[in-house]
Amino acid sequence: MVSGRGFAAELPVRGRRVLVVGGGDGVLGRVAALRDAGADVHVAAPTAAASIADLAERGLLRWDRRAVTAHMIAVLEEHGVVTGMARDAFSPGLLPGAGGIAYQLLRLHPDCTLRSVLLPDPGGPA
Repeated sequence: MVSGRGFAAELPVRGRRVLVVGGGDGVLGRVAALRDAGADVHVAAPTAAASIADLAERGLLRWDRRAVTAHMIAVLEEHGVVTGMARDAFSPGLLPGAGGIAYQLLRLHPDCTLRSVLLPDPGGPA
């Protein structure tokens, strides 16, 4: 559980694969909490803090050095799209579900002109 930042969630992670994006010092507390809760932790980051690299070397978590976008696409290819509410968990967001996944995958292409739904339209009214 992460406290002091206004976010806390009780999610059933024991025995479940959990993806942590980024391998810097900022994720060390979350990685430790997930491991303590029994999660199967997978870190996706081209580089990682020494402690994450050590845990991966000892087989206590999986560290995938591929780019995060490549990792996300590989996971979608392997497991397919999974959407919906996680039990009674509140899931804030814009474009949730398969439509949101497709929209963001389209935006990954370097020639894509789709705008982020999170940023104001620079050509919109002032």
